[in-house]
Amino acid sequence: GAALRSVTRAVQLAALRARIHVASGLYDKNVETFPLTIQEKVVQILGEGGDTTILDANGANARTIQFVDSVGDNRLSGISVRGGVRNEDVGAGLLLRASTMLIEDSSFVSNRMNGAWGDYSYGSGICAERSSGVIEDGRFEYNTMRGDDCNACFGGGGGIAFLDGYWLVHRSVFLGNV
Repeated sequence: GAALRSVTRAVQLAALRARIHVASGLYDKNVETFPLTIQEKVVQILGEGGDTTILDANGANARTIQFVDSVGDNRLSGISVRGGVRNEDVGAGLLLRASTMLIEDSSFVSNRMNGAWGDYSYGSGICAERSSGVIEDGRFEYNTMRGDDCNACFGGGGGIAFLDGYWLVHRSVFLGNV
């Protein structure tokens, strides 16, 4: 198909079993509408490298990307997911809900969960609820859980939180996630 200016538009136009090829570059709130949402379809988002193809929700006060009720050959490859923010919720960078996924050569950097006393917050980098998949050659760096009173916040998973599902994670790096 023809080249599009945004990943948001490509996701909106994606048919079932679509492959979206994303050129190297910074895709931020000036170009994209966050969260990028894939719901009830299978989509592969294929970047040129986890250091050069960047989805950055910084300043959008939103999750970066989410797959909901998407079971099949979903794939996130060669993408950096950054700057996602959620308040009192789950999955600031990537949320997988009732979905399957292969994540490869991708990074999750500086995503943040904000919580308050008594909140449940999980998975700053990735939160996978009732989902299964494989993560290969992933990088999880400086994803954080913050709260007004962190001792009274429930949850966890600065880098990843798996809530009911089956996952294989290998050749991946975790650095500075809290």
